[in-house]
Amino acid sequence: MKTVLVLDDNTQRRDMFTALLRDAGHRIRSAALTVNTLDTDADLVLLGADDQDSTAHQVFGQWRQVQVPVLLLTDLNGESCTLTFKDATGKKEVIGSCAASTLRARVEQLLKEEAVIRLGALALHPQRREARWRGQELKLNLQEFDILLKLVRQPGRALTREELSCDTTRGEIPKDTSRIDVNLMSLRRKLRKAGADGLVRSAGGLGFRLQIPVTP
Repeated sequence: MKTVLVLDDNTQRRDMFTALLRDAGHRIRSAALTVNTLDTDADLVLLGADDQDSTAHQVFGQWRQVQVPVLLLTDLNGESCTLTFKDATGKKEVIGSCAASTLRARVEQLLKEEAVIRLGALALHPQRREARWRGQELKLNLQEFDILLKLVRQPGRALTREELSCDTTRGEIPKDTSRIDVNLMSLRRKLRKAGADGLVRSAGGLGFRLQIPVTP
């Protein structure tokens, strides 16, 4: 099940988007627009806003830091809207005016696409749970992959053990986070063996962060 994050200050419109996408069988999280909200566990973000809403455009810009596809809907009315799409690499595409009824189809199309997240020589395929460094598969277990994916989605930012241990499907933090150290040690060992030593670094008492890799 894919997770869609719906952000819109208009409660009625947000509820409409939520109902539309939930009927399609997706897990939906919704909230008012908040500039500091970066839910990196979402598979797709839907921003609803009026054309001159500076907050929405600021949030849209922030997602350049996070490897998640985003749909920005502006000029919204009862019949049509303007879609602007940013894919996981940060590339923008202004789709233009479209019937509101086509939104669901567009979301379905995006969620079915198997996007690969790339940062320099590192490539992650979330749907396949596959990670590669310079084309070489890293052969990570599920826990190691989840840790790397969380770090990749916020490159350069230190994530605490609690954040790295969080069960993203339930939003729960395990009482015992000691297991994260074992998985981190194993992940860093596999990265070092593949020639990516130093990619995941300790940030002192703040946690761990991903050192943004150079382009291969």
